[in-house]
Amino acid sequence: MKFEVVDHVPFALEEVYSTMRDKLIDLVPFLPDVKKIELVERKELDNGNVKIVNNWFAEDKIPKALKSLIKADELGWVDHAEWEEANKTVHWNLEMMFFKEYVTVRGTNKFTGDNDSTTVTLAGDLELDLAKHPMVPRLLAKSITKQVEKIVLMLIKPNLVKVNRGIEKHLSEN
Repeated sequence: MKFEVVDHVPFALEEVYSTMRDKLIDLVPFLPDVKKIELVERKELDNGNVKIVNNWFAEDKIPKALKSLIKADELGWVDHAEWEEANKTVHWNLEMMFFKEYVTVRGTNKFTGDNDSTTVTLAGDLELDLAKHPMVPRLLAKSITKQVEKIVLMLIKPNLVKVNRGIEKHLSEN
């Protein structure tokens, strides 16, 4: 399932891009659905790119029907990202903490703009294969897959917009 989110931030391109790449953890107080973000690894590459791995932990908003399959402490993801300074792009893939063998999420964020405003375009792809999960009954696999898709997209799509609002608040205060 492909998805896309386009959002605007009323700050300079360089400020928005560098804040999202370098100060993501500082934005947690502005992200109501995020409990915490932990930096796992940061590596500056010879070509000017930066590889970053972050663990994201979401607030517990699991539907009752799925609480037996997804534990509250599994509601999060590992974000593997490579930031391309030259074209203000980040390519990422998410490893969900629940159903990680059955859920694949990857995409690209493109930052465009000028000294006054930035447009952030997130284009991604979500693939689920829950029919093979041992705890998912075959007869319910399709409906459970739809519910898990909703949860994953609920975590990802609004998160970009919320991160952008967090960047606005962070930059306004600094």
